Amino acid sequence: MSEKTPYEEMGFRCGLEIHQQLACGKLFCSCAQDESNGAASSFFRFLSVSKGETGEEDLAASFEKAKSKRFEYVAPVSSSCLVECDEEPPHNVNDDAVKGALQAALLFGMRPFDCIQFMRKIVVDGSNTSGFQRTALVARGGKVEAELGRVGISTLCLEEDSCRIESREHHGDVYNLSRLGIPLLEVSTEPDITSPRQARECAEQVGLLLRSISSVKRGLGLSGRTLMFLWKAEAEWRLRVRRTCT
Repeated sequence: MSEKTPYEEMGFRCGLEIHQQLACGKLFCSCAQDESNGAASSFFRFLSVSKGETGEEDLAASFEKAKSKRFEYVAPVSSSCLVECDEEPPHNVNDDAVKGALQAALLFGMRPFDCIQFMRKIVVDGSNTSGFQRTALVARGGKVEAELGRVGISTLCLEEDSCRIESREHHGDVYNLSRLGIPLLEVSTEPDITSPRQARECAEQVGLLLRSISSVKRGLGLSGRTLMFLWKAEAEWRLRVRRTCT
């Protein structure tokens, strides 16, 4: 009988949240994907908070508002418009982005929903001019097969990428709108991974499958977040870390 590894002894388990950009324009407008430094204008905003359906303010948003930070946005002419500036409603969703998301769902053996509806996720760090990120839940219930075992795929989402940070200061941050609105696939796995080696193998397998879709962005378009769980009989600890994979 083989000895347990240190990860097995501590009850290590983790899941991955992997993001993949799509190279098919912006998600809600016809602007090009151009992150070069060209002609641009700029404007600034302050964070404001409104009450939700429950009649209460979001605590995180209220905390950030109290900082009175000023957010400056650089708006390149070639890759942004009034949609990115939050001065115009979003246009119809990019059909190629939806097609790419559905192709990914089929590759992972997932079941797409009959209706894909975009929701709002609150963003309080200034990385989105509207104060929220538009996200759609596309499919659920898939898997990836690898040498070290099967890993379940919990959800697949289609969302818009955030602004690119240019500088951070105590009194405010500067963002570039060129990246805002680029279609982004979010693949979330189940916490079935039991070792760092299996985590890397799973990430590589997910990346390989995503890159078989014609609309995905090559190069450094893939990033990820690792959710790690340490399970013990008497207690539970949770540790969250960020990792980037290419």
